[in-house]
Amino acid sequence: MSFISSLSDKSIVVFGAGVTGRPTIEFLNAKAAKTILIDEKIAGPEIHSDLSEVDLAEVDFAVVSPGWKVDNPLILQLQQADVPVISEIDLAWRVKQEIRPEQKWLALTGTNGKTTAVQMAEAMLVADGVNAVACGNIGLTAIEAVTNTDADYLVLEMSSFQLEWSVEAQFVAVAILNIAEDHIDWHGSFDNYANAKFKITKNADTVILNAHDSEIVKRAKNVAHQIVWFSLDTPKPHQIGLVENLIVDRAFISSEAEAL
Repeated sequence: MSFISSLSDKSIVVFGAGVTGRPTIEFLNAKAAKTILIDEKIAGPEIHSDLSEVDLAEVDFAVVSPGWKVDNPLILQLQQADVPVISEIDLAWRVKQEIRPEQKWLALTGTNGKTTAVQMAEAMLVADGVNAVACGNIGLTAIEAVTNTDADYLVLEMSSFQLEWSVEAQFVAVAILNIAEDHIDWHGSFDNYANAKFKITKNADTVILNAHDSEIVKRAKNVAHQIVWFSLDTPKPHQIGLVENLIVDRAFISSEAEAL
């Protein structure tokens, strides 16, 4: 049985009634799933604030929206009952694998500049004739982009919150723009925050990193995939840089003598 068809009559908890949770609920309901929407801050007739009225033994899995901490008592309650918890990104990936298997995903993260860079990436792809859509933490959610567009490429802006929960999605290429102290209260420490950012590199064919960011350079030694460095300096092989204010791409050459 396919994943999508298996959703019929499944009991699924969705954490978050906001921008990500609502499209998730709509998709699951359209597939005849039995959904339970949980939100501790947003009230509504179909929104639960806890799991007191939920039979955990009947729950098949849960989908968590960005911003829910991994140690949230409600999520821990489900996990202790052996209920799988996945991100909306990974839900969208499962659906994409079935309805758009040829669709390719690109992803980008960073403390600053994510939205601008994702919009630029989308614009460059479109200008080159590629059917691409920016989504994730900007515009459409991942599940909306998969189910409501015919895009050949998705360019996902991903926050540390989304990356904390996501493990299944595979990317043709990913980029980390920069890492500075942010959301430390949520992650608990700068290392936890930086590690969440670097989760984006685990399931990627190519990893694009900022050569001027010391925190990125320090952590790059643990990246197992091909790295393309970008900087404001003259690029060496496997780098993108500047020569007399021109962007020069030497990311895929093998020696100094070659140039693209």
